[in-house]
Amino acid sequence: MSDELKRHPEGPDPEFDGDLLEDSQADPIDDEDLTALSRRRHPLVILVAVVALMGLLVIFLRPFADLRDTPSLSFLYEARELEEVPLIQELREASVLLNIVRRNGESALGSGFNVAPDGVIVTNKHVVADARSITVTFRGRGTFPVGNWITHPRADLAIVRLRSDERDLPTVTVASGEPPLVGTPVYIIGNPLGIANTAVRGTLRSYAFTSAAEGMAPMVAMVLEAPIHPGSSGSPVFDDQGSVLGVVFAQLPKEDGMPDRGLAIPVAVLEDWLL
Repeated sequence: MSDELKRHPEGPDPEFDGDLLEDSQADPIDDEDLTALSRRRHPLVILVAVVALMGLLVIFLRPFADLRDTPSLSFLYEARELEEVPLIQELREASVLLNIVRRNGESALGSGFNVAPDGVIVTNKHVVADARSITVTFRGRGTFPVGNWITHPRADLAIVRLRSDERDLPTVTVASGEPPLVGTPVYIIGNPLGIANTAVRGTLRSYAFTSAAEGMAPMVAMVLEAPIHPGSSGSPVFDDQGSVLGVVFAQLPKEDGMPDRGLAIPVAVLEDWLL
């Protein structure tokens, strides 16, 4: 037990300490005097209690002071509902969590999806940048080490190959044909804020040119209205048939009164690279 919590013998009440220093000169205090003194103490006792209560409220509320800067977790309610959808259950099996250890010793998380039974994972170039080691976790299948990876010369894409004897890992299909129309409803499955294997709904709102980042070329991107957060990078964007339409690579800045938005690379860029 700490010294602060040890019980000490009660000394004179501070309010009366000066009056009680010399007992020999103290006059007897009768019942009426005690009653009057007690009444005099009430305002001070109330004041002390109020101050103590305010102090406790400050301590209790301090962790919530910056909640306005905390990403909204309302998407988790929708994610719980989507867990019951058979198509989503199937797609989650091939949507993976990447754990990256960078050369400077820092760790990072990212998302991706598997396109081959022996483990060929699609993710973002920036997710695996400067990686020293990478592991990939499949829902219900465990975690596998990565043997090697390659990155796209101009787009924010990477291919990660597992070092494993597995030959029956769950996969998803990459869409082909014409790009999806604006207004197309989509599903996104990833690991936003490190919450593994989370599915959310979204909508393709538009297409836009992105500015060139270092080592990348300007390109057309899908603008998605959907909950996109750190950890979502590399997430597959699915249509209602379960085909991959794009790969999430960025979160757009939050604007007052605007829904969450993010950017995805159209799957045609991935197809051209794989071919």
